[in-house]
Amino acid sequence: MEIEKLIFNFPDLNDDALQKLPALVHGGEVEPLTLFYATVNALSAVTYRAHTGQVYKIGDAAVEILSSPDDVFFTPADDINPYSLVIKMTICSQTIMWCADTYFDVAKLGDRYGDYLKCDMVQLTHHGYCGGAKKEYRLMNPSVCLAPVSEEQCLTTIDFYYDFNKYLFCDLELEELICGGDGNVVLPLPYKPPANNRLILADRIKGRQKDAGAKVWFFADVSSDELDFTFVNMTYTDAEVFADLIYADSTDNVYSIKLCVPYRSSVKKNITDPDEVDGDALAFNPYPLA
Repeated sequence: MEIEKLIFNFPDLNDDALQKLPALVHGGEVEPLTLFYATVNALSAVTYRAHTGQVYKIGDAAVEILSSPDDVFFTPADDINPYSLVIKMTICSQTIMWCADTYFDVAKLGDRYGDYLKCDMVQLTHHGYCGGAKKEYRLMNPSVCLAPVSEEQCLTTIDFYYDFNKYLFCDLELEELICGGDGNVVLPLPYKPPANNRLILADRIKGRQKDAGAKVWFFADVSSDELDFTFVNMTYTDAEVFADLIYADSTDNVYSIKLCVPYRSSVKKNITDPDEVDGDALAFNPYPLA
């Protein structure tokens, strides 16, 4: 398959952009962007820089740009995720909202578009980790949600605990939640969820919430000298465990301290002792444990 055309709106890699976008440097984005532009140049494909208001015709699909860095981007920026392209695709008389990693409060989609956001399917913005809002999901009110995370992350450990996701999953008219992690999913268009799928989805959510007790533990009012825990792994595979320290001052928070519990074993570890945990492998924290 040969790529003939590319549509994107990424920052240019020049001195001016690097000064205005410290997040490119601090977030390690320069190297992948360099590789991206080198690959694009090697392809000799026709390129288009997408701007808000444009509509691209791709086969039977109409691809409308609802938001782009042009109209929501302010410098200097500490994070470039909120400035993703937001795309409303119309195909086979159905609409799909591709939100990428955008933050709804930054893009102000609800204020700008109102009921025009109504769609049949929506891609959960920023993997469901952040960026969503009840207002925009209410206006979209889709029947199908595409979640670019595993079902465990979506319903057991992360996404479901954000109020805007729970609102989308439980309080609107969503009938089907399709999660990533299990290979490709093909949806024949126009797509209609199976009958009674809303009840099936509710049962899936209830089942996953029952699992949550075995996945996540919370300890409150713990002092720094009470961080010794005994971990029991009854499976036949090594288990990675992640611990979060949440303080009254959120700037002190430390996320995803990683430790490994060998299979079929019981170990006692202090989650702040760098000799017992991997203090540099903090999946959602830019600073080492020290």
